[in-house]
Amino acid sequence: MSEKYQSRDVGVFWRDPLPGFVLGSEITYFESPSYTVVVRNVDWKNLQFPTWIDSPISQPTSLIKYSMAEHSPVSENPTDYIQLGTPSYFRFVKAEQGSELMADELESAYVETLDWRKHGSSMMESMKDRFASSFLSVPNDARQKMKWTRDDVLIYCTSVAPETSYDRELHEESISSNYDFATRIVRPSCFAAELGHLFGKQIDYENDLSADLPGRHMLATLARTRAHCLGEYLIIVNHGSVLYLPEEEIETAMNPQNSTGYNQILPFLKRKTYEGQQEYRFVIDVQFHRIGNHTEDEDGTFLLKISEKLRDLMSPIGRI
Repeated sequence: MSEKYQSRDVGVFWRDPLPGFVLGSEITYFESPSYTVVVRNVDWKNLQFPTWIDSPISQPTSLIKYSMAEHSPVSENPTDYIQLGTPSYFRFVKAEQGSELMADELESAYVETLDWRKHGSSMMESMKDRFASSFLSVPNDARQKMKWTRDDVLIYCTSVAPETSYDRELHEESISSNYDFATRIVRPSCFAAELGHLFGKQIDYENDLSADLPGRHMLATLARTRAHCLGEYLIIVNHGSVLYLPEEEIETAMNPQNSTGYNQILPFLKRKTYEGQQEYRFVIDVQFHRIGNHTEDEDGTFLLKISEKLRDLMSPIGRI
């Protein structure tokens, strides 16, 4: 049976886009279960960041995926799979000697100082409210470092194709010494849409997803399916260039005070130490769900079987 899907203007259903994102395509696949894939491009200029922050390129012309040749879909011996990882995978992956930049203990995470006299992020203010309701009084000069993390998404990491020899040297210093092959990826928005489609086809909705907010998922599903044009599950694929900041400035960037959507941008923020990687990421997020069963024996990866459409968006650069 051929696939049935429906493409519509995304603006009809998403009238209040999150700050920092530009809405792109939206396609609903009427399979069992049905799912809708929404693609959004990171737009750094649409965030209320301080003016001194130098935003990266929003839409580069091409991307590069560094890997071992056997892990590239377009090498001499191509694979039919690509690997995605949860933020916790990238936080705890064992880094080989000479490639310490591979692992990052603050992947999709940041440290914020609890300050009772200063307005913090939405997560910090929520925690303050819980503290205030539990204690008769809290010292105003109390200080505590808090670490906020996201572990409910899958990430596919690539790099912006270097345009200068200096950028190319930075790449080479930042990648694993085991990587011997480079794959070019073009048309990032199309790549993101196909990535979401394949994920929706292959994910085990019963075992690979857990509902964070079951009631809200049920209500949202009812509203979408009654409209006869949106699926039971909403799969969002955000993609864009990573912004590199000093660690203390990430805390500033993640403190918009009046916005609740900034946690969506967190997987695209990294410390300045990793700037040589010049990453461009694809982040898969299922509304009201956590991806993965989050058990101790889970390695935090997801092998995605690619389609010929996805392979056509990739081409070999060759050995490195």
